[in-house]
Amino acid sequence: MQIRIKPIRLEDRVEVLERRVERLEKICCGGEGRCSKSC
Repeated sequence: MQIRIKPIRLEDRVEVLERRVERLEKICCGGEGRCSKSC
């Protein structure tokens, strides 16, 4: 029995990256919206 690795769709990958970025931004701005350079 062969186990095939499903290719990750680009949309899914982008979604994961966006979520990761959101988490970083929340940490950067203390949980207040988007993180800008002024933070």
